[in-house]
Amino acid sequence: MSALLVTTQELADRLSNANIVVCDCRHDLTDLEKGRLAYAEGHIPGAHFLHQDQHLSGKKTGKNGRHPLPEVDAFAQKMGSIGIDGAKQVIA
Repeated sequence: MSALLVTTQELADRLSNANIVVCDCRHDLTDLEKGRLAYAEGHIPGAHFLHQDQHLSGKKTGKNGRHPLPEVDAFAQKMGSIGIDGAKQVIA
């Protein structure tokens, strides 16, 4: 089983591993584009940006919270599009 937390050195040592997918999920509730801008300025090599509202949340109904869970199929499709599957370790 993989460790739940890794150090920066452990991550650096694993970046070339094809079974790892790195996701950059930076987000700021007061500036919705801050995470994307920070990613554009610099990120871990090979990391994929996932926007909190666009990729990691579902449609709001007014009764399901600020960031409701996304629809399973939409989430699975997005994760698959960046290489995440059952065999990959995700580092976010």
